[in-house]
Amino acid sequence: MIQAIRLPFRTRRAPLRFRLLTTAASLSAPALVIAIVAVLFQEAAPAVTRFGALFIVARSWNPVTLDFGALPFIYGTLVTSALALAIALPIGIAVAVVLAEPGAQRIRGVAGTGVELLAAIPSVVFGIWALYVLAPLVYTHVELPVAQRLGFIGIFFGQPRQTSLFTASLVLAVMILPTLSAISRDVLRAVPKGLRESAVALGATWWETSWKVVLPAARAGIFGATVLALGRALGETIAVTMVIGNRPDISPSIFAPAYTLASVIANEFTEATGQVYPAALVELGLVLILLTFAVNILALLLVRGVPALLYRGSATPRQVAAAGLLQATSLPFIVAATTIGVNLGKISAATAAALIAAGLLSVLILPAVSVGLLKRKEVPSSSTSMWSARSGSPGRAWRTPSLGAPSWSASPR
Repeated sequence: MIQAIRLPFRTRRAPLRFRLLTTAASLSAPALVIAIVAVLFQEAAPAVTRFGALFIVARSWNPVTLDFGALPFIYGTLVTSALALAIALPIGIAVAVVLAEPGAQRIRGVAGTGVELLAAIPSVVFGIWALYVLAPLVYTHVELPVAQRLGFIGIFFGQPRQTSLFTASLVLAVMILPTLSAISRDVLRAVPKGLRESAVALGATWWETSWKVVLPAARAGIFGATVLALGRALGETIAVTMVIGNRPDISPSIFAPAYTLASVIANEFTEATGQVYPAALVELGLVLILLTFAVNILALLLVRGVPALLYRGSATPRQVAAAGLLQATSLPFIVAATTIGVNLGKISAATAAALIAAGLLSVLILPAVSVGLLKRKEVPSSSTSMWSARSGSPGRAWRTPSLGAPSWSASPR
């Protein structure tokens, strides 16, 4: 006879305590982000009240007349990050392929050590190197020849300078290269060996195996590495400040000076006096956080959508589209409505901070709610069995004929 083993009360409560502890730890990160955004919004209340939503689209930055706008800094941040990512992405993936694939042990050792050393160099050292070494070389051998021969093109128009948007993009590309290549290498190593062996068995070369089998299988992980590298580029400060030129202007030429959100905060925050000037700089920090959130959310929606991430394929295309639409519009709508309310004096700064925090929560809550409501309204197909529902493959049912082995067949729509 098998007798049930009665565990002590403390032993039975241990899993519950562990679950509570892990839940609290997982909720601490979003709670900290919401608290930071709320504090920034409260400190930026004087600037939000004075300029309103026009602060994002205004182009002037004059501390004397207290006329501020964030558009030149948003432009500089986005352009430098995009150029850096365009330069670093092919190089980083190529380095990751070399490090992940077998063979060439000496080359792999040297390349891997170099990438790890790049990640250990401080940002200020990158800035000093770029200012004294990279900027003169780029000015002499790249910017001047390109401007002389291709100056009729808008992005190469104007007089080149050593401190320019292009030089800052090159520095950012070097700085995000370790993050991009290291994460991509780990993702490529996680691809099952059976895929490589099957491709080689079918007669594929090393290039065909890497290009047509391994890289497509690791596409989602490589995209995640790209998003992380982009986040690093958006928030980089000191190295970009030393070589970008620090001019609050929007120029179509990549050889012209520019300014970024992080650079202007680092340069002018210690000199800011009064009430509006520091509040405008804090609002730039709030814009930088919201810009980073927007880039990450759009990146997730472009690949597979947060609802698809949460439900692992159980959401239909209709559910994903509806949830993605709610997610993409909820936060900007709440931010715009809150800004207008503060500008009109209808709500206080504390209420506005609470509304912004609610908007951040809605980014995660609304997709789940929308998927759940849509799943209640939709009636599951009678031909879809429990096996197909568990496997996350709608439209394919596991049928067992009266004679013979089980076979896959498509369920009718």
